[in-house]
Order: sequence, then C-alpha cells, then structure tokens
Amino acid sequence: AAHVAALRATALDKDAYANPLAALFDKVTSSFGGGVGTGQATISTPATPVELLIDAINSRDAAAAAQFLSEDCTLADTRYYDPPIEGRSAIRRHVALEGGAFDPSQMRIIDEIAVAADGSTICTQWHTERDGLTIENERGCSFCTVDMTSNEVTSILDVPEPKSKPGDAGLALLDKASQIIDRTGVGYAETTTTSATDANAGATSVERYFDAWNRRDMKAAVECFADDCTYEDTQYDYAFEGKERLEQHLLRVADCLPTSFSFVVDNLAIAGDKTKVGVQWHLENGDGEALPFTRGVS
Repeated sequence: AAHVAALRATALDKDAYANPLAALFDKVTSSFGGGVGTGQATISTPATPVELLIDAINSRDAAAAAQFLSEDCTLADTRYYDPPIEGRSAIRRHVALEGGAFDPSQMRIIDEIAVAADGSTICTQWHTERDGLTIENERGCSFCTVDMTSNEVTSILDVPEPKSKPGDAGLALLDKASQIIDRTGVGYAETTTTSATDANAGATSVERYFDAWNRRDMKAAVECFADDCTYEDTQYDYAFEGKERLEQHLLRVADCLPTSFSFVVDNLAIAGDKTKVGVQWHLENGDGEALPFTRGVS
C-alpha cells in the first residue's frame, strides 16, 4: 500500500473554524483530488485505516484522508522542530497544501507493515517514488495508533531517514560531546531515574535488545538477532550484515554515547504472527525525561 507523503506542520489554527478563512479553505479543499502516480501500490484487503489514509494522500484527496483521522489526531515529523500538528482539520489542510506542492506522481509506498493483533498500533516501513522510480534517501518508518471503537488514526509519528549520511564523522562528533558530558557531569541529572523497564523472559526480542543496550551488554543485544541479520543505521549509507559486524558497530556507538543515556520503548506494534515488530522509542538522560529530538521508530 502507498503511504503518506512527507507530513509537515504549517502555521495552522488548531480549531478548524476559529476564523472564517479556515472555513473557506476547507470549502475550497473539500474536493481536492487527482494526481495519482504510476507507482501507486495496491491496497490490501481488508485494508487498515493507515493504509487507506496513505492511499487517499497519495491520490491527493485531503477530504478522503481526513475521514480516517480522529478529531484530535496528532501528526509529528522528526525532520522538523515544529510542534505536532493537532486536529483533523489542521492535518487535512496541511495534506492539501503539500499535495499541491509535490509532483503529482510522487508518493510513498509501504514496504513492510506490522499491525498489532488488536489493530490498535500500526508501524510501517516505506520508501518514496516519483513516476514509479524509487527516490534515493527517501525512506523511513512511521508509527500510528488507532482508536478501535471508531477505527480512526489517533496519532502519527513520521521518521524519515536523513538526506545526508554522516556515518563515522557523526559518531566522532558524538564521541567528543560524550567525553565532555562524562568528564564534567554537565547534563547529568542529580538523581538518576529512567522510564526504561527491565525486559523479562516474556518480552519480545525488540524489548530484550533495548534492555541489553541500556546495560551496554552488546553480546546480549546481538543475540536478539539471527545469524544472517541485516541492521540498517540510517546515519550510514550501507547496512551492517551479520552478527559480527553488528556487534562491532554497536560497541562503537555505545562507546560514543554518554553512560547516562538510555533507550525507552514507548509503544509496540506486534504482528499477529509475531514475524514483524514495530517499535516507537526515545532517549533519556537519567532524569526520566525524554531528550529533545531523540524520538525514533524501528
């Protein structure tokens, strides 16, 4: 299925009809549509509200897209510092504006989807196409929550990959910052707490992985992967193949992170057959509060 084109906040009023111009804009965009590209994927049957939302946005139909959103839905995009867009009408107007700005053939295509057994959480991995051709460095993951009573999407966290791939250079910069934090204590919380919880025997491999990471036990972290695993860190322009290369990478990253940093799992989308798991997470620095700009989806 196709997925939502890059969603970004604009200066929109949270109340759809707080002023007459907003009402007029909705009237004008209520018939916004057309522009379906040749690369559009086929929607599965039965489709989830997320897939239907993506299909409507790819079709440049903002009014149809809004039907799959809850009244108080929120949309966050990690590429931008702006606060999330709040409310169905605000997201609808944003979708209409972006739809008009993009090439009509540009759209997102879902590569993988993990739908929780009860349908309340859905994680997608996607790429972007134009005229049916994949655009380089235009992939990402999104995590959505769904109200099972109304079958409407209640939140979207969109995490596109970075355009540039700093690789080891970015890691070296992180290492310098980490050394300053560890030596001076600047940035450490006076009382160390965390929202992270210890993974138990019944936890998923994803939860056990993050738990091992937080203990800096990379051997245990790597044991959560298959021997022929492929690990993609979007700061690099290549993947890490196999356990040996993965462990080497994780050890290097761990050495460059302040010892107080820990990963916290916010939500999971575990497919019914358990072959796919989507995870929404953030980083904390020992004070139980999320660090700015450290949210992610895997």
